[in-house]
Amino acid sequence: MKIRKLVLGQLGTNCYVIGDKTVSVVDPGANAKGIVKYLADENLTLDKILVTHGHFDHVGALSELKELTGAKVYMHRDDMCMLGDMEKSLGFMVGETPKECEIDFVLTGGEEIFVEDEKLTVMHTPGHSQGSVSYVGEGFVLSGDLLFKQSIGRYDFGSYCAEMSSIRKLLAAICDDCIILPGHGEETSKKHEEKNNPYLV
Repeated sequence: MKIRKLVLGQLGTNCYVIGDKTVSVVDPGANAKGIVKYLADENLTLDKILVTHGHFDHVGALSELKELTGAKVYMHRDDMCMLGDMEKSLGFMVGETPKECEIDFVLTGGEEIFVEDEKLTVMHTPGHSQGSVSYVGEGFVLSGDLLFKQSIGRYDFGSYCAEMSSIRKLLAAICDDCIILPGHGEETSKKHEEKNNPYLV
């Protein structure tokens, strides 16, 4: 599966465009019109928007992108309350409130989503937020802010114990060479993290 990365917004959020021609966008954090222009320039058709969690820097462009494209939105039920809420979404950090948005497919974990003919499995991975999910594909995982290269996501707004439990569950479910595509920073792998991440060694 072809995976492209756009770095968006004040916090440098990784927004992924996955698929060859009929694509999904993961975590449209900002600049909906810029995302639409990129899709048009690359001759790509957007049909799904996948959300890893509801913090402002991952959903800032969600509502507008849906309005502009008509794409269907997938989000875990436990983070839907963040949309339209400056405090819950952490938007108070920058004075922004992500707009409310209709969620077409409410996730609970375990769902299978197809991007063209390739399958993603939704894994509920709470800790950074209650409704955080990871999208597990063939040889890669979109981990949101659960796990970073040699670090983990902030847990002071969530739960450290839940986050570490989710990380262990995710790592147990993927192969050693699986590429981890985080919500911020560089990509990494299960093998690298198990050897180098201070939270795991």
